[in-house]
Amino acid sequence: MIELRAALIAEGKADDGLVDVLSRLCLRKGVSVGIESVRDQLERHAIGRGVEAKVRAVVELGDDFDILFIHRDSDKHGPEARRIEISTACDINGVQSYVPVVPIRATEAWLLVDADVIRSVVGNPGSGQPLDLPKLRDVEETTDPKQRLRTVLDEARRRQRHKRKHRAMSKSEFSQYRRKLLEQLDIDGPVRQLSAWQALERDLTRALAQLDPAHLSP
Repeated sequence: MIELRAALIAEGKADDGLVDVLSRLCLRKGVSVGIESVRDQLERHAIGRGVEAKVRAVVELGDDFDILFIHRDSDKHGPEARRIEISTACDINGVQSYVPVVPIRATEAWLLVDADVIRSVVGNPGSGQPLDLPKLRDVEETTDPKQRLRTVLDEARRRQRHKRKHRAMSKSEFSQYRRKLLEQLDIDGPVRQLSAWQALERDLTRALAQLDPAHLSP
C-alpha cells in the first residue's frame, strides 16, 4: 500500500478531529496517509488567520508533505469562494497536491446526519426518542449548524436525565461530544449524500491521482 505524509491546516483546535476522518477516507481509496495537524506549529510562529499565510508558512517550515489538507468552513461566503481562496493560496506558494475541506457553513453540518451516533456519544444509546435533526436534504441549508448541534446534543442529554434536574451543557462538554462525533463519523453513511462531502471525495481523488509515484514515500 502506498504511504504518504500530509498536513492538515484546520481552522481551530476542535477541527483537529478531521485528521482521523481524512485518514479513513484515504485508506478507503487504498492509500495510507499519515496526516499531521500543523496548527500548533503555525501558532508558535504567530501566523495570521489568512489561508495564504498559513500555506506559505507550512511550505517554509520545510516538512516534505505529499499533500496539504486545508479546512475552511464556508460560513456565509459560500463553498466556491472558499475553494477559490484555497486554490489561490496554493498556486501562489507552488503547492500542487492539496485537498480543500470545505463543509457548507460549518463542520458541524456533517455531524447532524446520524441520531444513533449522537445518542451514543452522550451516553444514551438505547433511547428511541426522535431528535430534532434537520432532514438530510436540508442539512446544508442549516444557517447555524454549530448551534443546531449544541441544541440536539442538549436535547439528547435532557432525555437521558429526565428524572433529574437538567444541567446545562458546558463548553468543554460540547467540545468533547463534537470530537467524538467526528471520530465516529460514518464515512460510508448518510454524509456521502451531502454536496460538500462529495466535493471532498472528488478533490481527494484528484490530489492522489496527481502525485507522481516516483516522489512517494516507500
